[in-house]
Amino acid sequence: YHNNLYELNTITNKWGEIVNSTPDNVPMKKIYCGMISFKINRKYNLLVFGGFGPVPITTTHSHSQYSPPNNPNRCYTNEVHMMCVTTSPGQWIVPVITGTRPPPLVYSTINTLP
Repeated sequence: YHNNLYELNTITNKWGEIVNSTPDNVPMKKIYCGMISFKINRKYNLLVFGGFGPVPITTTHSHSQYSPPNNPNRCYTNEVHMMCVTTSPGQWIVPVITGTRPPPLVYSTINTLP
């Protein structure tokens, strides 16, 4: 389980870690989350949703749910995090989202619409 974020520079073919400048907004360490990249105001962003990870969770977010499956050492979540990957250092943001959020889940698919 990880909550680190890496980028591949396709010009130099070199991997590098995107450093997070906001330790309070870090997603839980998890696997099987949905991700999508998108561009707003000429800045590239990454959105991460849901996932499955270990308990105890060190940081929880008030709008997110954490539900245990049959294994008491793991949980599903419906956390939503965004990171602007254009700026350095990176900054995880917990966006304010209205409406009914999907329940905690894994293997989700996220798409953008034109």
